[in-house]
Amino acid sequence: MTGLPNRNLFESELSRWLDRAQRVRRPLAIVFLDLDRFKLVNDNLGHSAGDRLLQEMSRRFRQAVRSDDFVARLGGDEFIFILPDVHDAKTLLPVISSVFEACDYPVEIDGQPVRVGLSMGVSFFPQDGAEIKMLMKKADEALYRAKEKMGNAFICFSERN
Repeated sequence: MTGLPNRNLFESELSRWLDRAQRVRRPLAIVFLDLDRFKLVNDNLGHSAGDRLLQEMSRRFRQAVRSDDFVARLGGDEFIFILPDVHDAKTLLPVISSVFEACDYPVEIDGQPVRVGLSMGVSFFPQDGAEIKMLMKKADEALYRAKEKMGNAFICFSERN
């Protein structure tokens, strides 16, 4: 529906990217992204409106990231990015800012402007782990913390939180 890779393709790609990152000793970031208020769109405007919103957001995400970044849709309103050569919040910020900017303006659906926010959780290879499950778990924990802060935020995983 969105033209993005699904969860299965993402996991095989992440495995490949992690193998390469370990081999050449390069960092990468995993970004879990969830649309804030997506359920309200489905509930109030219907699932076809939600589908069109997902299609537009997918297009915007692909345009907002760098050409060598990987974007996938895990399901529902959950997306995930693989960002090579990103090792901390400072190197992450330009990409995250671009993603937020791409979503600053509403999506018009059936003549109605629809706005959603974004919540993002981030983990970094190698400091947050070297295995797929650990990196995804930590990015998911950070996403949960971002959503707790009322959304429209990104949080990098930290053992302290």
